[in-house]
Amino acid sequence: MIPKPLTDREFAAYIGEEEPDEAPPLKNFGPFRGREWIVQGFTKLEWWLTKDRYVVHFILSGHRQPLSESLEAEINALITTLQVREP
Repeated sequence: MIPKPLTDREFAAYIGEEEPDEAPPLKNFGPFRGREWIVQGFTKLEWWLTKDRYVVHFILSGHRQPLSESLEAEINALITTLQVREP
């Protein structure tokens, strides 16, 4: 949980993008906004998502093997069904 909702630039800086001022707008994932990063030749995918004051970070690793695009699409669809609730 973060102290306040972040703008696209603030979120880009928060997740470690090198040039947050030049980062493109966040992508929509259902009720979330964020980034999907493809790392190491599609062997690792990362999602950084935000909604209100919440940040969600997913990592999917292929253990030295490429991940399938269909699995990526399934995760993107799954993200749209996530719900964040106050504890």
